Amino acid sequence: MPKLKFQWTVNWERADESEYLKHIKRRIKEARDDVEMTQGELAQKVGRTQAYFSKLEGGELVPSVIELLGIAQFTGKPNDIGQFYVRNNTGQMVPLS
Repeated sequence: MPKLKFQWTVNWERADESEYLKHIKRRIKEARDDVEMTQGELAQKVGRTQAYFSKLEGGELVPSVIELLGIAQFTGKPNDIGQFYVRNNTGQMVPLS
């Protein structure tokens, strides 16, 4: 049986990355604030430090997918944080469905 090869290609621009990261850091902070958790409390649940979350929310670090899913789980906001976005044909960032 022949092996199937799948390839995913994305035309990703630097502007897209910047916009996406701004969205992610804003959603992490909003989700944490919504459940009245400090950076330190959420960091402990996710297995990171408060300093890491400070840099994450400040846009200095990029979270991994696993970290995003953990943050979503512990804040109860899976649809807000764990959602991935793409640019549609009109140039808007929309949820990947």
